[in-house]
Amino acid sequence: MGLSGKTDKTKNSFHFYHFIDHGTNYHTAVIAPNRAEIQERFTSGWLNWAGTPNTVLMDSASEFLSSSFQEYLQSMNVQFVVVPPDAHWQVGRIERHGGVLQNMLGKYELEHDVTNYQQLQQALMHCTMAKNACGLRHGYSPETLVFGKGLRVPGSVVSDDSLPAHAIANAEGNQGVRFRELLAKRETARKAFHAADNDMSLRRAALRRDRPSRGAYEPGEWVMIWKVHLNQGSWIGPAKVVIQEGATTVSCNNSGTLIRAAPEHVRPVCAVEAQLIPLEEQLKIIHSNPTTINTPNLNPINPRATGSNVNIPPEDNMPTTSDNHQRTHSNSSSDQPDQEPGNANTPHAHNPNSNSPINNPDNPHAPELEPHEIPLPDESSDELMCDLLTCMDDDPNENVCPEGDTSVWRAELEFSKDQLESTCQFQECPTEEEFLFLATNAKKQRTEVKLSTLTPEERLEFESAKAKEVQNWLQTGTVEKMFRHELSPSQILRCRWLYVWKPLTEIADQQANGGKMRKAKARLVVLGFQDPQLDTIPRDSPTLGRTSKMLIAQVIASMRWTLMSFDIKAAFLQGKTQEGRVIAIEPVPEMSDAMQLKATEVCRLVKSAYGLIDAPFLWFTELDKTLRTLNFIPSNSIHVCTFYIKRIPMNSLES
Repeated sequence: MGLSGKTDKTKNSFHFYHFIDHGTNYHTAVIAPNRAEIQERFTSGWLNWAGTPNTVLMDSASEFLSSSFQEYLQSMNVQFVVVPPDAHWQVGRIERHGGVLQNMLGKYELEHDVTNYQQLQQALMHCTMAKNACGLRHGYSPETLVFGKGLRVPGSVVSDDSLPAHAIANAEGNQGVRFRELLAKRETARKAFHAADNDMSLRRAALRRDRPSRGAYEPGEWVMIWKVHLNQGSWIGPAKVVIQEGATTVSCNNSGTLIRAAPEHVRPVCAVEAQLIPLEEQLKIIHSNPTTINTPNLNPINPRATGSNVNIPPEDNMPTTSDNHQRTHSNSSSDQPDQEPGNANTPHAHNPNSNSPINNPDNPHAPELEPHEIPLPDESSDELMCDLLTCMDDDPNENVCPEGDTSVWRAELEFSKDQLESTCQFQECPTEEEFLFLATNAKKQRTEVKLSTLTPEERLEFESAKAKEVQNWLQTGTVEKMFRHELSPSQILRCRWLYVWKPLTEIADQQANGGKMRKAKARLVVLGFQDPQLDTIPRDSPTLGRTSKMLIAQVIASMRWTLMSFDIKAAFLQGKTQEGRVIAIEPVPEMSDAMQLKATEVCRLVKSAYGLIDAPFLWFTELDKTLRTLNFIPSNSIHVCTFYIKRIPMNSLES
């Protein structure tokens, strides 16, 4: 069961409860003028016609958490499961069907007024009847699965052969007018269902979901919890795990407050966050299980409160469980975050008499957690935890080699004068000190550039880079014109520009770029996650592993060959031609101007493009085909993406 709201044309808000049967998808809805009357609405919307259910799955709304309603369900021996806050995918079915119902109500209101609760109840009746009659579940409509047959449709020209209903529909009196209005509302509801059933926004919402690993957390483990407040998300904690209830809920103690969170919103603490754990708790962990907290040094840690709220800027996507946090003893993991607990291990009902403070957004007694900002490294297994180390020798005579020579370690990294002065404050040091800088892989990666932070001259550089990228698309024959009406809207994908600064390491490249150390690079990227064939098209592309690289290097050294490397310009645009797929992109203004496209035309993708889910596969397919035509032979003994040539007269390996 779930609670939904609706706003009419005059900005008045209405609420209604809706219920859906897990086995048949039979959907009912009742108005909720007073949300406190949850027991009466549950009785009229479900119990009066369907009887007592075995289990009720609901979100963490305040009326669902009330002790009176939970005691009411307990008195009827109904098991109730309340999902954690902000974990709506755990009630994914009621959320999706509720979205369809709200979409139908919006289309229904375009033709019929819904300005009070009486009109809303009538609209809900027509929409749910149309949905239960026209939908399918295992090949049957929901009403057929529940009642054994389809319900009669009075006044239907096709299915109703009785004359009285048609006579009233054709009458000119008040009764005939009211009956024709009823038939018009029924017609509107059925058209609204078919429109909502094919709504692209609802379909895209069903595809955009996380698939994190649901691992099991042990009691006493220290974790961070993702919370959303005022549309801003942040990690709070560290919190200690109390218990994990199946695969849906992790109960944690955060500074005396019991917080219920979804496993997807929980992750282990990192080394920096572990410093927020009180020292006495860390000592307990060390004596009980030294490997629980992976922190290199606990001696300099100062005791701090565990209720700190770590403010971390939210990512573009919803936070997911770290891939490195794998537990071998978990037997209830699932890769479908919106899988309903009915198909998995259903947790036991919660105790309604519990006085523990639950993290309910509507609870006025929930304590406010003070934020405490700490620097956190990116979550990557190959990154270092340190950006700067200051090294000083108290006694230089101690650091000598066994032979007596002074040992020296040398590392060469490029830093500008401004970066050096701002980082080390070298100009303020009275004596010369030795600094050792550690560079991680993440520091070397190119970061996306925002145009709003650029100077006018730099923006001109990116405009030129965009024009060059468009020419690459046109020269490789990646796109061609196509009329928009020839495609389904789902086959037209959106795209975006990606801006980065490309460092120039070669002197010749720097001279060609006017002596600059970097140049602007613009990449047109297709939003491949919108691909309608996302789950069916092949996407696998082989990648050379470390062992294969070392083996090839050994062969080159043994054969005394010369090792060379080269770069292929716009590699993904050279991919194999798409076969059996018709897909297009919404052109960006630069592409429209270059191809002189009209408003009724789009760009059909003839070849692969950056961002497509199968772009690596199409590129390797084309590369494999080209190399084979040049008499290259794939090496199955080393790696599938390794090719070699044999010398014809001697039949020996040449390169």
